[in-house]
Amino acid sequence: MLNEEKERLKILLVEDSASQAVLLKRMLESHNYDVETADNGLTGSIKAQEIVPALIISDVNMPVMNGYEMCKLIKAIDELKYIPLILLTQLSNPEDIIYGLECGADNFIIKPYTEKSLMSRIDYLLATSRIRKSDGAGVGIELSLGSKTYLINSEKRQILNLLVSTYEKTLEQNRQLKEKEHELTLLNAVLEQRVQEEIMKRLEKEQLLIQQSKMAEMGGMINAIAHQWRQPLNVISALAQELDDSYEYGELNKEYLVDVKDTILTQVDFMTKTVDDFSDFLRPSKEKMIFDLKGSVEDIVSMFSPYFLKNGISLNTDFLDEDVSVLGYPNEFKQVILNLINNSMDAIILKCSKVHQQAEGRIDIGITKENEKIKVFVSDNGGGIPADIIDKIFEPYFTTKELNKGTGIGLYMAKTIIENHMGWKLTAASFEGSAEFIIEI
Repeated sequence: MLNEEKERLKILLVEDSASQAVLLKRMLESHNYDVETADNGLTGSIKAQEIVPALIISDVNMPVMNGYEMCKLIKAIDELKYIPLILLTQLSNPEDIIYGLECGADNFIIKPYTEKSLMSRIDYLLATSRIRKSDGAGVGIELSLGSKTYLINSEKRQILNLLVSTYEKTLEQNRQLKEKEHELTLLNAVLEQRVQEEIMKRLEKEQLLIQQSKMAEMGGMINAIAHQWRQPLNVISALAQELDDSYEYGELNKEYLVDVKDTILTQVDFMTKTVDDFSDFLRPSKEKMIFDLKGSVEDIVSMFSPYFLKNGISLNTDFLDEDVSVLGYPNEFKQVILNLINNSMDAIILKCSKVHQQAEGRIDIGITKENEKIKVFVSDNGGGIPADIIDKIFEPYFTTKELNKGTGIGLYMAKTIIENHMGWKLTAASFEGSAEFIIEI
């Protein structure tokens, strides 16, 4: 019975967009309504008088005559004024509601809309159309908005319907907003987790590179250990030979043996400490701690100075009289100092090889303090850094050394450790015949 009644109801659709008109017409026809169309407000008002539809649906922004003007014209015609009229609008500002009330529109459908919401609104307006005819004349109130005054002659039910439709859309938009906020919260949580995962991966990669950088220096370390062990091993070897001679000549006694034993143990202790120092150096610092800046530099100088001297290069220090304690990763800081002095040593050796002379190098390591700002500098007489590459030396895998003689990660890792891990700053400068690296704490 309901479907038969709908077949007799005619809806006028006023829409200037041909594609939108086709889609909406098909939707309405699928619900057993007969649909007539017009492409602007003027032709819509003329067709409304011709067919006297049960309901009118109109777009607002149209050429020739817009939806508000058409609505006002239709509501002024006695035989048409009680026909429910729905305006399709974006509802972009409060004046849209006032225009709708002023022209006598019965309802708003806010774009974009769903088929369910549109059909529900149509069914309601058609069901209450007879009641509206008995509501009487409009209330005739003046409404001021901004600098304009509007006369509202809409009936009470029209005003209520229009405001309710606006409120319903507001509630729907609020619901959608909350859904989006929830989605954004979930997305932020996922993104935060991914960021943390990427940070952990990056830190693991950087830690691996630090260890690889240390391993790359293993050749130099082994040479340094070998050089430091050579003297105690020579002493032990000489004592062994002397024991043999003393036995042969009958000079062995308890006092002599105790003296030899003490000397050997002293040399072994020295060798053991050397191994322990290098083992500690290779072990990564797990967390930040307060450490002695001067002591860390002195440890590196003590371990590697013999190796550098063997290559004709002296390591010189110039420290403050006072102790300097800082918060950071002590072993990683030592790695930075080692990378910097190794870089200086390579530059000095390369410079000397070009002029075919024995290296007479000098590397200075100093600590200064000005206005609570601590600086550690490493300078050398290796010829300086060419201007065309000084901005590239901290880039990963950048090297000026011959193939298989440099990895290109030493200075990159030094900057990564100092700036990303420690929160300090590492820069480089070049003067006439000299390069200088400065760590600012």
